[in-house]
Amino acid sequence: MTAFCYGLAFLEFWVIIKTAMDEQWPIIGHDNVKKFLSGALKAGRLHHAYLFLGPAKVGKMTVAKIFAQSALCEHGEKGRPCGQCVSCKRFLQGNHPDISILSSEENTVGVELVRGLISDLSHSSLLGKARIGIIDGAHKLTTEAQNALLKTLEEPKASKIIILISENCLLSTTASRVQTVKFYLAQGSALMEFLRKEGLEHRRIQELVALASGRPGIVLEFLRNGDKIKEYRDEAQKFLSLFGETKPFNVFAFDVLGKDLERARERWRELSEIGTRVLREMLLLKLGLGDQTVYLSEMPAEKILNYSPSKLAFLINHLQTLRQQVRSNIDPRFALENFYLLIH
Repeated sequence: MTAFCYGLAFLEFWVIIKTAMDEQWPIIGHDNVKKFLSGALKAGRLHHAYLFLGPAKVGKMTVAKIFAQSALCEHGEKGRPCGQCVSCKRFLQGNHPDISILSSEENTVGVELVRGLISDLSHSSLLGKARIGIIDGAHKLTTEAQNALLKTLEEPKASKIIILISENCLLSTTASRVQTVKFYLAQGSALMEFLRKEGLEHRRIQELVALASGRPGIVLEFLRNGDKIKEYRDEAQKFLSLFGETKPFNVFAFDVLGKDLERARERWRELSEIGTRVLREMLLLKLGLGDQTVYLSEMPAEKILNYSPSKLAFLINHLQTLRQQVRSNIDPRFALENFYLLIH
C-alpha cells in the first residue's frame, strides 16, 4: 500500500513513548541526532533536504515526524514541538495539511509516486510556515525516481523541506544534495531505562533488550503485541533448523518461503533478519558469552561446536550480503539455497 498521509499507527507509537519518557523529544536514544536537529530548529537554520540514514526500526521515521512537527510548530524556535498550537494539534490528530508522507510496501518506489509527492510540495503552505515531504524507505527508490528528485533538490525553494529515510546509501547524485543524519543502533542501557519506566521486571527487560538488538521499534512492537515474542522465537527455530535439515533443499525452501515470489521476499527478509541475530548469538556462545543469548536454548551444543568464530563471522557477513541482493531483486530462493550450501 502506498500513502501520502499519516494517522493512528504513529499516534499509538507516540503515546507509548510519551507516557514513559519525560524528554524534550520522546525518542529512545539518538542523543546526538536530537541535539543536532534541536539546535538547527532553535537557530532557524533548516536545510532544504535531509537523509536520515541507518538500520531499520531504530526510530528514523519517528524522529522525522517529530522534527517535521517542530519545524511547523508556532513555537518551533524552542527546538521542540509545543503540542498546543494549531499546527501541533493538527499534527497529533493525524491530518496536518502541510505534511506529505510517501510510504510504500512494494519492493521498489517508482517515479510516478515521487512526482506525486513533488506535486504536493509545489503548493503553498496552508498553515503558513512550510510544506514538508517525507519519503519512507528511500532506499527503494528506483534510479529514475531518484533522478526525478534531483531538480527539486538542486533548486531548493523557501519553506519546502524533504526528508529521505533510508537503510542504505543513495545514489551519489542524490546524497550530495542532502544533509545526511546518521542513525545507529540504540545502546542497551537506553532500552533498559525505557523498559524500567514501563514497570517490567528485570528478567523480562533483559530478554526484550536481547531480542531487540538495539532497535527501539522492535521493543515497541513487543509492548504492543505480546504474541510477537513467540513469533520471533518460532522464526529463530526455523532458521536454526537449517543447520540440521535433511530434506531435499527444494522441499525445504518451499516449506519456508512458499510459492509466491513477493511473499517469499517478505519471508526471506524476516528469516534473514532473525537469522543474523541467531548467528551473532552462536558467536557469543562460541566465545564463552552464553549468558547473553536468548534464542539458543534448543540449539544442540554439537551443532555450534562445528563452527569456528571465524566461520560464524563469515556467515554473518555473507547473510548481510544476501539480504542486500534480495533487496536488489535477486530471487530469495536463490539466496536461501546459497546460504544453505554454505552451512552444509
